[in-house]
Amino acid sequence: MATSYSLLLCFSLCFSLIFISSSQTLFLPLTHSLSKTQFISTHHLIKSASTRSVTRFRRHHHHKKKNSHKHRQVYLPLSPGNDYTLSFTLDSQPIFLYLDTGSDLVWFPCQPFECILCEGKVENTSLASSTPPPKLSKTAAPVSYKSSACSAAHSNLPSSDLCAISHCPLESIETSDCQKHSCPQFYYAYGDGSLIARLYHDSIRLPLSNPTALIFNNFTFGCAHTALAEPIGVAGPTSSTESAHFRKVRS
Repeated sequence: MATSYSLLLCFSLCFSLIFISSSQTLFLPLTHSLSKTQFISTHHLIKSASTRSVTRFRRHHHHKKKNSHKHRQVYLPLSPGNDYTLSFTLDSQPIFLYLDTGSDLVWFPCQPFECILCEGKVENTSLASSTPPPKLSKTAAPVSYKSSACSAAHSNLPSSDLCAISHCPLESIETSDCQKHSCPQFYYAYGDGSLIARLYHDSIRLPLSNPTALIFNNFTFGCAHTALAEPIGVAGPTSSTESAHFRKVRS
């Protein structure tokens, strides 16, 4: 299957908008994924770095498009082959994600969660012993099949096809009357793992190093109940931000 692309949260765009409206420096609370690791296999490190590098190159080479809109960029202190973690809260539930420059999707495990072949996949012991996968809050809502994020998650399928996948009757497809049907679940693959998820939108809170925090309203994310060799969610900074709105608030 073709991997989904051009999806969800583009951290660089969001943060560039913040810098346009504010001259203050923004510090992200990133944590190196190996900072608290006691036992690391050299073979595993080489394999992990090489597979992510190959995936990153193929994805950007294949999906490179000309962008007519130029935005100011925010550069994060990331080095090739290194993994960092990012944390935020969803309805007061802490969530930890890998920040992966080779990915274009923001997703995380949701209860109930089944992870196949995930034993020993988490190098960071603090993540391995972290809180269980979060539950969707009462304010979380499925993304509509008409959403551009839904189309991107399904390799830019037209809305009529997405409506059919959602078991919408033919007469409703012809009259574009499928409002009650949400975006169907999608498949996403990395170089060393994969997952099946469904799109939702909700508000999330991103804690910062200074007294302020970011709240992303109507934030779109993938909620995965099944994954292969991917026990921890991923935040892809190359994804889009069409439905992610934010505001600065005091902690």
